[in-house]
Amino acid sequence: MYKRIDFKNGFTLVEIMISLGIFAIVAVIAVGALLKVLDANKKAQSIQDAVTNLSFAIETMSRDIRTGTKYDCGTSYSLTPTPTPCPSFNSAQPLYISFISSERATDNSGQLCDSLQLLVYTYEFTPDPNNSGYYLLKKAKQGEGCSPSSGAMSSFENIVSPQNVKIKSYSVEVNNTSSSQYPLALVHITGYAGIGTSTQTYFSLQTAASSRQR
Repeated sequence: MYKRIDFKNGFTLVEIMISLGIFAIVAVIAVGALLKVLDANKKAQSIQDAVTNLSFAIETMSRDIRTGTKYDCGTSYSLTPTPTPCPSFNSAQPLYISFISSERATDNSGQLCDSLQLLVYTYEFTPDPNNSGYYLLKKAKQGEGCSPSSGAMSSFENIVSPQNVKIKSYSVEVNNTSSSQYPLALVHITGYAGIGTSTQTYFSLQTAASSRQR
């Protein structure tokens, strides 16, 4: 005997289409939420990397300035810096901050000089050639040599990555340069942290560093 098939227990075409439609709507919402989470995570990671890079650079700069003496600033650097007051400086021209660091000088063989000669450090704000309207923050130090005026400044190296930190503006002020006062340097930097317009976040960072020695 043949068993009779009851076709009433299946799904109709309308029911299947409605189910697929509901599933598609839920899938689109779920994928959209997942993409937003991934984008937010990418933005947070990009900003964290940029802020870490920027914070490390500013802390390094502040530490060097605090342990240095004879701040000299302007549009050119000097291997024999003399205390020079610098009003709030903000220009498209390169700005240099030179000072005598706490690091001992070495001769051509890498040995410490007999005298207590200290190296000169220089920080530079200069226009970014690859991004009009933005600036680079670089650092260099005096090269080898046991004469105060010898050992030309080494090449300037970026201490803030231009890929994930874009400096839009800066201002620098150096005051209290008289022998009776502790010199003080104020640095203010603004710009954008992050890669790409969708992950960029505006920042405004200011630091003050006072020399420990007159």
